[in-house]
Amino acid sequence: MKRYTFIVLTILLLTVLSACGKAETAVPTLPVEAPAQELTTAPTEQPLQPVTEAPAPQQPPPASPTIDGRELLESRCAVCHSIDRVTSKTGTAEEWGDIVSNMIARGAKLTDEEKAILVQYLAENFK
Repeated sequence: MKRYTFIVLTILLLTVLSACGKAETAVPTLPVEAPAQELTTAPTEQPLQPVTEAPAPQQPPPASPTIDGRELLESRCAVCHSIDRVTSKTGTAEEWGDIVSNMIARGAKLTDEEKAILVQYLAENFK
């Protein structure tokens, strides 16, 4: 059995060493020529002019989707407990902030922006 183990380990070692010893060879590449510009003729037989593409208009970055406090309540708070448990309570913005901070400490997944939106929603709707 020891001889079999020795043979297997030797083959494995040789395989690893042979894989490490192979150097990558660079493949020479040929330079690529730039494509010829298309030429157009005007109906008035003016000299040929290269066709140029108009630059693409710059689009503003997409606005971040508006996060709704109710959606955050349903998607983040309802993971651990019912929504009725949350909505049966009342509190000020400061009290809701403390509650939400406590939930984040227990594992609720909310960014700082989402926390502010959720606290504002709860304070406005469950006073």
